[in-house]
Amino acid sequence: MRAMLIAVFALLSISAFAERDGNLMLPYCTAAVSRGDGAKLDEAQLSHATTCIAYVGGFLDALDAMTVISPKATGVFCSPVPPSNLPAEQVARIFVKYLRAHPERLHDRAGDLLIFSLVDAFPCTK
Repeated sequence: MRAMLIAVFALLSISAFAERDGNLMLPYCTAAVSRGDGAKLDEAQLSHATTCIAYVGGFLDALDAMTVISPKATGVFCSPVPPSNLPAEQVARIFVKYLRAHPERLHDRAGDLLIFSLVDAFPCTK
């Protein structure tokens, strides 16, 4: 039964991702941070947390793929490790911190906000 509920929530989450923005991602990634902190989550929160970590992980993998194609592609932020080696939970924390600090941008696309959060967390020195 629990697996079926998680599957239903996951399917609902996928349809909601047609319009990914900060308003959608903030509660999803807040759930991921809570889970990382050891909070007990209900099925909906667990689904949200899993969706956030999957989104962040896929985003980081895409950044790595872009680096292979063009080494300067991810030169807008300077993390100490390649993007795919950043723990998705850590990036979710960075993302939540950025979204909370910039509520006026919650209507912006999630991918844009995620890259802005990484630029903010890992600025490049010139």
